[in-house]
Amino acid sequence: MADVSLDGGAVTRIDLYSATEIVQTPVFTATGLAAGTHTLRIDVTGDKNPAAMAAWVAVDAFDAVPLLTPLSRACKRWIRRSP
Repeated sequence: MADVSLDGGAVTRIDLYSATEIVQTPVFTATGLAAGTHTLRIDVTGDKNPAAMAAWVAVDAFDAVPLLTPLSRACKRWIRRSP
């Protein structure tokens, strides 16, 4: 499980357990943010779903979409792929 917070705000606990592998599926989104720098914090709690075998967290994709102009709406994506 992961505790996620944005800009020091309220923490959201996310249970990332799935019986089958699911990749690049949004589990946390934030909209309506003011322009500028933001801090996204992801803490691995060490807790796990009772059906899970381990308590680790993997981030396989991260999208940051600037909404400045129609031409700058191209999405920046960082992806870590397993070998």
